[in-house]
Amino acid sequence: MKIEELLKKAKIDYEAIKPRGEFIEGSWFLLKEKLDKKEKISFSRIFYFHSRFAFAALILLFFISFFGITAFAQNSLPDEPLYPLKRVTEDMVVKALKNDDIKIENRAKELVELNKQKKSEESIRKAVIEYKEEVLEKKEVLKKEGKNDSKFREKLKMHGEKFKEEIKDEKSKKIINEALEVTEEKGENSKDEKSVQDSQSESQDSRRENNND
Repeated sequence: MKIEELLKKAKIDYEAIKPRGEFIEGSWFLLKEKLDKKEKISFSRIFYFHSRFAFAALILLFFISFFGITAFAQNSLPDEPLYPLKRVTEDMVVKALKNDDIKIENRAKELVELNKQKKSEESIRKAVIEYKEEVLEKKEVLKKEGKNDSKFREKLKMHGEKFKEEIKDEKSKKIINEALEVTEEKGENSKDEKSVQDSQSESQDSRRENNND
């Protein structure tokens, strides 16, 4: 018998052979198990990456919200909801930069803005007291260190000019003049010592009033 015929017969015999049912069933279950396992692995990976993405997005959203609110708080005024946040971030910046002038500048801006918005006399007076406290504390530090900060005095001069612009009537003049006093340089030594005591006394009285309320 020729080789071609042998191969042909072997092919026919092979095709005629039917696999056992156990083999077919076992092969199917084996394939199904592999497919299920692959599907589970794919789902786990998708869930893992989605979870990490969601967490990263949540963290990003938190920081955007926090810095957005913090930035918005910088324009807030005393007695407004975000003002305490402004003071907290202000203290952090002052400590980081070691620059107390930031507080003085902010108190001056608040005083001017409160007067422009025609806030209550009590609010403006509190702003005046806080401005005076910051300025007088800075002057005391400079005096103890024997320094003459020309930039600081130039700032006070600018504050004084802005305060004068805000004097519209006798009522505003009476309040704002208290802030004007600490921006002037005439007879500062004795005057400043008295102003420190007066400002501290006014601040304590103001705190007592708030506590009683």
